[in-house]
Amino acid sequence: FMHPLDVTLEALAQVVRTDEERLLRDAEVRAAVVGVARDLRGICSATQLRKTYNMFFDWVHPHHLATMCRAMEVYAAASAPDVTTPLLKFYAEFAHNRPQRIVFDSSSPNGILLFRETSKLLVAYGTRTLAAWQAAGGALAPSSSAAGGAGGALSDGGGGSLGALSPLGLAGGGALDG
Repeated sequence: FMHPLDVTLEALAQVVRTDEERLLRDAEVRAAVVGVARDLRGICSATQLRKTYNMFFDWVHPHHLATMCRAMEVYAAASAPDVTTPLLKFYAEFAHNRPQRIVFDSSSPNGILLFRETSKLLVAYGTRTLAAWQAAGGALAPSSSAAGGAGGALSDGGGGSLGALSPLGLAGGGALDG
């Protein structure tokens, strides 16, 4: 029953490797990425036992996760939450140890591989989203609770305040700015 997904993922892998522009402009490819992410999330959520989770992990790990990560890089850079959200939800389900299903042998590197692949996707998403945010001017929306009660508009400009981020050195002029 995994064969149709395998065929779709192989076709997506081909598009991801060769034609990045098609990923962005072709609605059919976009719908396929979203559909595959939702299907994989559904299959992963159905893996309640260690044995079935390990079978799913072995099927998806070496090749298909790289395709999903590359799709995340492209769509996060294009600010496409309609595609990135299903991908993030799949990875959240994939890495969540809900019924203690993620148990690998002590000699198996799969736990480290799971962490590495998940962190790769999150870094790709965060890096591209941050770059798009900075390109758009870097302004945050006003919030009355997110910044410790500061109700005004927040920005990352020179002397601006980012509320809770200021003590960490992450606001303008902080350790990460240069």
